Amino acid sequence: MGNPDSPSIDDLSGQPRPQGAGFEPGPYEYAVHTPFAPTVTLPKWPQNKKAALVLRFDDGTPGQAQLGIPALSRRKLTGTWYINPGRDIYPPNRSLWETAPSLNQELANHTMNHREVSGEELMQKEVEDAAREIWRIRGHAFNGSLMSFCLSTESVWPWTSTLKDQILGSLSNVDHQAYPGLTYAGYVNYSVPTGANSDMMYAIVPRIIESGNWGRVSFHGITAVAGASDWGVGAVHIDELNQFLDKVLAVTGDVWVAGQIQLYKYMQEQQRSTVTITDAYSDRVAFNLNASLSTLYDEPLALVVGLPAFWARCQVEQGSRVVVYDVRADHTALVYAVPNQGEIVVTQAQAAAQ
Repeated sequence: MGNPDSPSIDDLSGQPRPQGAGFEPGPYEYAVHTPFAPTVTLPKWPQNKKAALVLRFDDGTPGQAQLGIPALSRRKLTGTWYINPGRDIYPPNRSLWETAPSLNQELANHTMNHREVSGEELMQKEVEDAAREIWRIRGHAFNGSLMSFCLSTESVWPWTSTLKDQILGSLSNVDHQAYPGLTYAGYVNYSVPTGANSDMMYAIVPRIIESGNWGRVSFHGITAVAGASDWGVGAVHIDELNQFLDKVLAVTGDVWVAGQIQLYKYMQEQQRSTVTITDAYSDRVAFNLNASLSTLYDEPLALVVGLPAFWARCQVEQGSRVVVYDVRADHTALVYAVPNQGEIVVTQAQAAAQ
């Protein structure tokens, strides 16, 4: 016989025991294996957010490594850092850049040397050498993960769009402007000028949230000395950056602060994924989440799953990953799974201890 505190099913009939049968109803009183019609939808943004924001930093300056990464990491905000590993400023700060992935910061490809080159072989080398360094820092194999790419506006390369796509595609790099086929590809961008204050930096953020889409605030140098540059690059003062980041932190309930390639993967997955229900009962819901994308698209995707009314918590299994989520008042749970990584099984979890 089952636990008398939760003896939901009669041992012989398989039916719920009626009230007055000598038992108090427990948390699994109605956990009967009966058909159930679940719903699974894909919200536009994760974590119930209204919009998404990318904080972008170009040129891999000393101020970014020494001041910028710590400022964002302290607040658990993700930035995207376009580095040039072949420049003289990189080796003295290599150890700082190497900490970036562990601090939830995203490194991106700004070419190896930030210079003009011509010829397919040299262009390939500029992109590939920088990519190899980023994969090394991430602990990934060659072509082991996607990364964002941006060619400096000061570097004019004589490549056609076909050659550019060929080189970037061969190295799992995605151009920072490449969002074809996405229904919310339009975004708002603000390039922060030298000496900008925190109000100037932040002014675009409410517009991004209101739009319901995504936007980007782009920085260059960061300095701790008023009026100074950052290795010859126009800079903002760290105090102003800190104030801006505090303002962003205050609205993270509404806006998802994501890395550029993190955002790109999520957008692609959200629009290309399909859900196929494979099991639908009151004690177990299972489905597949598939997308016509490579396994490099591995950003956890938000899913809203409609569940039986008596569930208070649910357990979600996908491969070796097992996570417990609360079921909300509307009988749905906001859960996360990765496309193309196997069946997702949702079962009732034990109620949290009071």
